Amino acid sequence: MSEMKVPFDRSKTWPLATTILLNLVPVVGVLFWGWSAFALIILYWLENLVIGVRTLASMVANAAVMGGINWLGALFIGAFFTVHYGMFCFGHGIFVMALFGGNFYGD
Repeated sequence: MSEMKVPFDRSKTWPLATTILLNLVPVVGVLFWGWSAFALIILYWLENLVIGVRTLASMVANAAVMGGINWLGALFIGAFFTVHYGMFCFGHGIFVMALFGGNFYGD
């Protein structure tokens, strides 16, 4: 009996390779570019902001696809999300600065 072969699916390997390469950037930054621990923590905090913006964009895009009354709901949920996620990011930023705040260049 022959074994069934699964074709190579590039759509699943591309995001995996991209994720691995992007997660190597901080490692290279610390090992070769002299990044401090504070710079690395700030990088991850900024990533938190990018995730929030992408989530908000997804909410708006979903409302655009659905159309109709969903725009009103999307505006409310988007504003609600922005206020609450903004408060979280502010508090998280204060916590990061209080705990790890220092020289960005590690001097």
